[in-house]
Amino acid sequence: MKPHSRGQALVGVVISLIVLGILIPVVLRLTTKEAVLSMDKLRGDTAFQAAQSGQMKAALIISQHWDRIFGGGLGAPITGYQFDVTYDDNLNSFWRSSQAGRYSISIASGPRTSEVTVISIGQDIQRKNVRAIKATYKINMPAAAIFSPAPGAGITTHWGPVITSANQATGSVAIGTPAQPALNFEAYKWKAQDAASRPVERCNGAMWPGGATPNNSCFWSVDRTFDQVNETSSHTVYVDGNVDINATGQFYMPGSLIVSGNLTVTNIGTPSANANYNIPETVGPSTLNKWFSSLGMPMDAVKHIAPVVDTNNVSEWPGDNGLATSWTDTPGNRFKFGDSLCVTGCVANCETVLGNCSKSGTRDYPALRGFIYVGGNATFNDDTIIHGVLYVPNGSVTVAAGKTLKVYYDPAVFDRIQSANPPPLQTSWAEVNCDLATPPLITGSISCH
Repeated sequence: MKPHSRGQALVGVVISLIVLGILIPVVLRLTTKEAVLSMDKLRGDTAFQAAQSGQMKAALIISQHWDRIFGGGLGAPITGYQFDVTYDDNLNSFWRSSQAGRYSISIASGPRTSEVTVISIGQDIQRKNVRAIKATYKINMPAAAIFSPAPGAGITTHWGPVITSANQATGSVAIGTPAQPALNFEAYKWKAQDAASRPVERCNGAMWPGGATPNNSCFWSVDRTFDQVNETSSHTVYVDGNVDINATGQFYMPGSLIVSGNLTVTNIGTPSANANYNIPETVGPSTLNKWFSSLGMPMDAVKHIAPVVDTNNVSEWPGDNGLATSWTDTPGNRFKFGDSLCVTGCVANCETVLGNCSKSGTRDYPALRGFIYVGGNATFNDDTIIHGVLYVPNGSVTVAAGKTLKVYYDPAVFDRIQSANPPPLQTSWAEVNCDLATPPLITGSISCH
């Protein structure tokens, strides 16, 4: 080989070595970075799956402890679900040491009635990545004004449907048993019997029959007749037997009435002034789309009634008996049971929307206000008005000829039904950021946003 050829080869070798010297570190750096990114993504995915596992575990706990979550004196927040315990569901020791994640859970009631908020925080096993999920759940049951397999004639419902397994046109075709809430009877019994810690709700005084056990409580273990009840505060009344309402004067019973046997309304008495009440609005009154109440009327019903110019004419909105009079109550209470309605033109303190009078009312005076459960049959031999939910899951609802049963559905009453292990329905889901008070731990004081 000629000398200059050998020099050219040497130059080529040197150039190759220089290129390799440049490329190899770059390739190694890129490979290392990709490996780091892949591992970081794996840890992030592990943390996310751990957080989702926390949501699944929370849904199970909610279904098992629905009554406790909403309090009612039934117990403190559930231990293990207040960011106070870290869970690791993996049983294989090798998998736990190499891939598994862990999580912590917070379960709290709200933000709305009968809703639960769950925040689950997941973390990879190396405690380098944290992912968090915030979701809300609510009771997963069909809402209705009346539950009964056999509702008869003479029934009128407003603002909510009737759920039944009978064909209402012919009464001869069964369409299957509808999903109905299974009650937590022990929760209702506890409320009725707990007179010591709930003095405001004691069933004492001349208006209540004797024989409650314990004394002054709202629990009766035998058949009872109610004839003078005219309350101003809500009670949880539990009768382990039959109930006959045979009122001799004004009658009004707000709260929950649990009857294990049959309910008979012989005489509903006369309308009570205590049943002349407003349905308050929970959001500002300035615009129509903010009009709704969580305390007595579904949003759709309020939106339907709100623009009505109430006059002496009947049927301008569901339940309207006409007979408009002035209403000078405070703005914000847009629907009223009792005898106060709003006149055309809008009187003082009666706000306007779209030029119309924005307050409405009904001449109907409810006799029962709340949740009414009947284990046997419900028979109404007198005109009866209920504002709430009537639940007769095993028997018939019968109205005497010439009489009427009118039920105004109340979503707030339905939401507060103490159910036994209802399956929760997830209504919202979002990934959130959580600030750990003492990283890398996922228990203790944690702020999520």
